[in-house]
Amino acid sequence: MKHSRLVLVLPLMLAACGLHTEPPMALRLPATFEGAPVPSRPRVDLSRYWTYFDDPVLDQLVDQAVAQNFTLQAAKARITAAAAIGSAENAALLPSLDTAGGVGTEKLSPIGHALPGASPGQLTSFGTLESSWVLPLFGRFGATEKGAAAALDIAKAARQAAQVAVVAEIAEAYVDLRADQQEQRLLQAELGESNDIVSLVRIQAGVGVASDLDVARAQAHAEGLAFRLPGVQLAINTDISRITALEGQTAPDAKLMIAAPIPSAPKFIPDLVPVDLLRLRPQIIEAEAEVASDAATLGLATADLYPQFTLGGSLSIFMGSSVVDSLTGAKLPDKVTLLGGGTGVTIPLLDWGQRYETAKAAQANLAAGIEDYHEAVVDGVYAVDTALAEITASRVEVVTARREQISASRALNAAQILFGHGLTNLSDLLDAEQQRQQADMDNTDAAAAADTAAISFYEAVGGGAIILPKKSRPAPSKSAG
Repeated sequence: MKHSRLVLVLPLMLAACGLHTEPPMALRLPATFEGAPVPSRPRVDLSRYWTYFDDPVLDQLVDQAVAQNFTLQAAKARITAAAAIGSAENAALLPSLDTAGGVGTEKLSPIGHALPGASPGQLTSFGTLESSWVLPLFGRFGATEKGAAAALDIAKAARQAAQVAVVAEIAEAYVDLRADQQEQRLLQAELGESNDIVSLVRIQAGVGVASDLDVARAQAHAEGLAFRLPGVQLAINTDISRITALEGQTAPDAKLMIAAPIPSAPKFIPDLVPVDLLRLRPQIIEAEAEVASDAATLGLATADLYPQFTLGGSLSIFMGSSVVDSLTGAKLPDKVTLLGGGTGVTIPLLDWGQRYETAKAAQANLAAGIEDYHEAVVDGVYAVDTALAEITASRVEVVTARREQISASRALNAAQILFGHGLTNLSDLLDAEQQRQQADMDNTDAAAAADTAAISFYEAVGGGAIILPKKSRPAPSKSAG
């Protein structure tokens, strides 16, 4: 019989040995990011990257969001839950001790057996202690600990990812707000200039120098600017509402109502290589923890293919009163203590492949998790590459837009002087004004795009401190690379 059981168990154990193998996770990474500007190699703490925009209002908004945002608070609670669940799972690996107490009376027959009817005495039970321990063998102990730690790491990485996303969204909304407020200010100033031109053209028309067509064209240009103002105000209100919601508030911060300049994008790029993402980007860290969790699940499923050994014991105390053995006339002991213990084994014999298929599924899930990890790494490298390319392009756009703005302003100034002396026509003046308006908007868009590119870069990296080796670490610098 023992031989036949061994024959049945042996295939499951051999199958378990074949299943519990983890595919390799290594992924070849490039030495550097494509198209990255030359870094200024400062020591930076990317976990508070928003402070490099040097905007106190933005700093305050982010700090408030980190403390109050509902998504982040929920993620923080999930970390506590994961830690508690992990402690509970680890505690389940230890021996258990249960106690039961109560008073139960048994009437005793003359021969000492519990039978109905009268008896010369009674036996009363007071309490029992029972202990059992399912031995965490065949990798169950390590798999359980590994799974608990992975679940906690997943929760922590998820919170970090949520915080990175919330901070990036607030920073982008804040940049949009300041850009929209600047656009509103520019439109209002340009509308004032256009109204001045309308007044001037009407005066010229009154003395026969300008025609009614000129008046109509000047008026249409001014009305076109006025038409854009409500849309810009709507964008401002939307930006403020977006920030307020991310703050976890129902009323907007009064400081947001006051227009302020667009914050300047950080001038430096930290020294960063793709391998740094493995410890900085929370999406990669979470994917790696998911792999560890899948490996733990496989370990538990594999352990289920092996026999389970159990150690158990019990301690029972009985108290007797006025109990006399009728055969001998001797009084039974007032107190009886029973102590027992033993081992047990549960052997998986035949379950029609259920446990093996469960382990096989866990093996496949582990392989899929590793591919998800590879994808997370590739996505991270792509996100940083894209953000760095955007930073390079935005720097060129900022310089070009500023030159365009200067040239357009000079052209408008010259056109206004010439038109005032009657040396150019209204079309040239309106064209010059439109070019200056477009240049102002291009300059605003370029400044906002530079900020957004920097935010995208820091979001792609994911936060965390980048500390350079001492031998290659120069003094911090804010000069452009």
